[in-house]
Amino acid sequence: MVTPGEATAVINGDATVASVVVDTSNKAVVTVGDGVVINITPEIDVTGLIGDSSVLHVVQGSRVEVSGSGFAPNSQVDVWLNSDPVYLGAAQTDDTGSFAQEFFLPPDAAVGNHTLTMIGLNKLGQELSAAVGIVVLDKKIVDASAEQTPTTDGVPFDPQSDPKGVLGLLANLVALLALASLGGASGGSAGRREDDDSDADGERGSGDVSDVAVKHYKTDIAGQDKLRMPRISVIDRLMTTAPSMLSHRSPLISRVMVDATYLRSGFGALWLMLPLLGVVLGIMSAMNTNFDVRMPSLMLLSAVVVLGTLDAFSGYLASVVFALAILVGGGVQSSDSIRGVVGIWVFSFGVPLLATASRPFRRTAQGVVGVWERATDVVLIALFGAWAAGAMFSSLPGLIGIKPDFADRVSHIQIVVLIALVVRYLLENAVAILAPTRLKEFSTVSLQDPSPVQVVISSLLRTAAYVFVASVFIGNNWALWVGGAIYLIPKLVALVDDALPNFSIVHRYIPRGILKVVLMLFVARWWGNILGSQISDPEQMIKVGFVLLGLPGIVLTVLGWFARSSRPWPSTWFTRLSGLLVLIVGILVVFGVLP
Repeated sequence: MVTPGEATAVINGDATVASVVVDTSNKAVVTVGDGVVINITPEIDVTGLIGDSSVLHVVQGSRVEVSGSGFAPNSQVDVWLNSDPVYLGAAQTDDTGSFAQEFFLPPDAAVGNHTLTMIGLNKLGQELSAAVGIVVLDKKIVDASAEQTPTTDGVPFDPQSDPKGVLGLLANLVALLALASLGGASGGSAGRREDDDSDADGERGSGDVSDVAVKHYKTDIAGQDKLRMPRISVIDRLMTTAPSMLSHRSPLISRVMVDATYLRSGFGALWLMLPLLGVVLGIMSAMNTNFDVRMPSLMLLSAVVVLGTLDAFSGYLASVVFALAILVGGGVQSSDSIRGVVGIWVFSFGVPLLATASRPFRRTAQGVVGVWERATDVVLIALFGAWAAGAMFSSLPGLIGIKPDFADRVSHIQIVVLIALVVRYLLENAVAILAPTRLKEFSTVSLQDPSPVQVVISSLLRTAAYVFVASVFIGNNWALWVGGAIYLIPKLVALVDDALPNFSIVHRYIPRGILKVVLMLFVARWWGNILGSQISDPEQMIKVGFVLLGLPGIVLTVLGWFARSSRPWPSTWFTRLSGLLVLIVGILVVFGVLP
């Protein structure tokens, strides 16, 4: 009998080198010599019941999937369970010598140590026998435990065990930071700051390849309010004055608080139902996770992100209530817990802030060009908002350290958010028509620009948070700190870049705005694929990828220091159609049609 956690192999009667590796999800990989690899995957998840994660555990009467490669083509592989020999069945290899087959363990198999043996022919036609020590668990105990364990708990997850997955997350992070920077320059509140009309560039056409800056437009629809819902003056004054008072200390909270201006304008006191719903969802999410830092159920996460998409303040409130409930319940016990809370916090309210970094939800437009602009506005908002939500959702298992069974349903979150963004777009423009006077009244909030000292302090704090969150994916090493420096330095230089020379010819041709975001997304994914294929060491792949994936962005940023203004490109139907092409390519990338 082979000791659990070990593997042996015999070729033509002679012992040969064999090894077994069992990962944290209780899946085993047996390697024999240089060419034979056997994967063993139990049907039932028992990670919460086992004490030694380096040993493969299976359950009485359950299925076990056995797959392998490196065997003789079109040959038979027999699978046995020992100590008392029990023949489980046979699998047939294909033309490449690979196979995959499910086998049932006997329901009356003795609880304890056993040996799982695979017998077949290697590619040289030699008789091969590979055996691995396993432990059989009592089905009654496993079933009883499963009834008491929430299905959303998931399994332990170390993101560094999936280096290519980390590179994919880093590629999304690069583009997310580029998208966030579009709105960062605008200050104000989630795209609600009203630009003055002194910009000689004027309205340059959303969805236009020549449109290289994000602009937020005034609501200047004339007329009387056709929709006048009851309002609570105290709440209106609070939500109007508080953002201005807080903007110098926390621009983020100020932006979040004025995000629902359109809802308060159109629905009056009924808007209060959304913050109350946020409190309820926060409490329900904490109860769903048993007051531990885990991803709540997919239904609750969907509800929270939809609420935060319609009103960032209500989503923010839901995440704060969830965090406080977890803290009081004793669920914050490690650095992973803190990272998980931060991840859920941003996911709950970040979608509208990122979506409006690409285009405004509302603005005045007339004629055929105006229709084109508004159509491309809603496409860009929905496109980048859905993509950003999917990217944030994908990062949650790595931040929390637990991967639930619904963690791969990114497309579900993207579709839900896309629909919510389209609904918000329609609501905002309906309110602008039905309640223009009240909307103007609530849109007069003026948010102060931060002082240089505040910018420095904020940049240092954000960099510290960036390094803290990234460390779970990268580890504490040279790459983490180099990446942190790449993140921080541009923010500090931006304070003095006006003193640098301006080369208008460079500014005229450098990618900016949405074009820059799409370009960086493509470059990051392309570069990530190259790194994944060229670097075999997983640890080194992650380190090098973290640094190199940020280089295209830093190059464009440095060029931007010396290229701040130029004569604008004329907006024509050619440039508009070129912009449409960029949008179509972006849509295909977001939904995985293009790599």
